[in-house]
Amino acid sequence: IYQEQSIRLSDAIGRKRPFTGQGSRKVILLHDNAKSHIAEATRSKENHYTWARRCPTHSVFFRLAPSDFY
Repeated sequence: IYQEQSIRLSDAIGRKRPFTGQGSRKVILLHDNAKSHIAEATRSKENHYTWARRCPTHSVFFRLAPSDFY
C-alpha cells in the first residue's frame, strides 16, 4: 500500500510542481511513525525519485507545533 501511495504522490507532484530546470525545491519526506527497518523495496523506490529527500529523524522537528492531523 505504501508503494502505491508513493506512486500517486509522485504523479501529483509531477502535475503540481513540474520541473522547470531553474533549480530544485525538493520535497522532504517525514515518516512520523516509520520504523527504522523500512522495507528495502520502499527505500529503493524513494531513492528513485529525484524530488524526494528522506528526513533522517523527526526529532529534529521537536520545535514545530504538532499537526492537527493525528
